[in-house]
Amino acid sequence: MSLTTSTMTKSLIRIKYNMYKQIKELLEKSGIELSEGLKESEIDKIEQIYEFKFPKSLRDFLSYTLPISVEFYNWRDFSDENIKEIKQAMNYVFEYLKNDPIDEIFPNENYWNTQKWGPMPEDGSRKRAVVLEAAKIAPKIIPVYSHRYMPCLKLPDPPVLSIHYTDVIYYGKNLYDYFLREFGKNPLEPVRKCPYVPFWSDLY
Repeated sequence: MSLTTSTMTKSLIRIKYNMYKQIKELLEKSGIELSEGLKESEIDKIEQIYEFKFPKSLRDFLSYTLPISVEFYNWRDFSDENIKEIKQAMNYVFEYLKNDPIDEIFPNENYWNTQKWGPMPEDGSRKRAVVLEAAKIAPKIIPVYSHRYMPCLKLPDPPVLSIHYTDVIYYGKNLYDYFLREFGKNPLEPVRKCPYVPFWSDLY
């Protein structure tokens, strides 16, 4: 490694550390309880249980500090009850689409993505079949806080989405931007130019 490359690497590490430090201080000022960051062995166990890989930004942040207040998810808690709660948070939208009255979820074409899914079928069972087929491409979503999620994309720092049933919006262009929006006091510009998230963006 050249001296220039080494210097750049150290600079990037320092920038990342400062970002996580700023987020931690922001959370502390908001009264969020924090625990020590996750160990490598804990992260490996989490990824095995929930069958996903943390995007690098979220993995690094949770290794730095672990928010455990209400509405955050305590990844260190491996009790059956907590594992069930997190899995439910990850999967409830699919259960909703499978089991709830589909004509109430998509009452008309204003709620239907005709560009991605074609014309909305009149038949309810056909409508459900189209949506569930489209949902097969959806990446897993990792709960961050309440109904804010980070999708498992092949990106080091994916956007953060607000997902409340089929109401989906971008809530941060990356993890740092998200925390500033959620817990910062100063209003920021609307989230723009975020990468496409298969299926989830189609509900946007």
